[in-house]
Amino acid sequence: MKKSLNSLFKKATLNSNVLFRSTIIASVTLSTLFLSACSDSNDNNDIEDTNSVIGVWFGQATTFEDEQESVVIAVSPDGTAILYASGSGNMFITNGTLSTDGVTSDDVMYYPKDGMTRNGPLQASAKGDTLEGVGFNDTIEFSASRIASQDEVTLEDIAGNYSQSFSDSSYMRSFAIDSDGLLSGSNTVGCVYSGHVEPIANVNGLFDITIQVDSCFENFEYNGLLAYGVFPFEYEGGVNESNGIVIATEHSSRAYEFKLFSPQN
Repeated sequence: MKKSLNSLFKKATLNSNVLFRSTIIASVTLSTLFLSACSDSNDNNDIEDTNSVIGVWFGQATTFEDEQESVVIAVSPDGTAILYASGSGNMFITNGTLSTDGVTSDDVMYYPKDGMTRNGPLQASAKGDTLEGVGFNDTIEFSASRIASQDEVTLEDIAGNYSQSFSDSSYMRSFAIDSDGLLSGSNTVGCVYSGHVEPIANVNGLFDITIQVDSCFENFEYNGLLAYGVFPFEYEGGVNESNGIVIATEHSSRAYEFKLFSPQN
């Protein structure tokens, strides 16, 4: 049976000095190119985005123990990067640095089911439509393919109803996103959701999202990324083959998170 990444990061926290086996990436060459800010700029961020890490990716994460899990990875132009694993429900968020060499971060917040922990560093590189990365004190590597769409994804495309039930509890989240990007919803224990989604310029299928949660034990605001596409995660006994969203957000204190995967309905 496929194991989740939950055990990986517990292991990583206790064994941060464990090295990859010899077949794991020895070093990561970061080949990110930046979008050109303007034609006469002297800024080193001038790039083409052909081989950029910026965008939405789907693939596999593999641990040094050969545990694997399907993951969505997204990187925004401001250096925010997320990884979401549906099988375990775990994710990480990092506020990294983009340069002509790629994306890297020494501050990665990992949110497993049973808490949170800091792990790092993280590095990733893109060559064409393939993304490769290594991180968490050399305990995980990932490889993914770019999620591409021939058409531009707009707020009208992501407008719809979304829900997620939780097998280890008795509640469900449900909310709607309208064609203006406004979010509203609730869960079965009385929390109320509001917020907004905004397209990220020149990054198809990736959006900034803010979620305000009220009427709960605490009222929090979460900020992060929403990725839209066909993510073939296991969902309700089968493999999802329709458009859906992955949300990975965190509170400014980095002590709380809001994460979700849901097909569109």
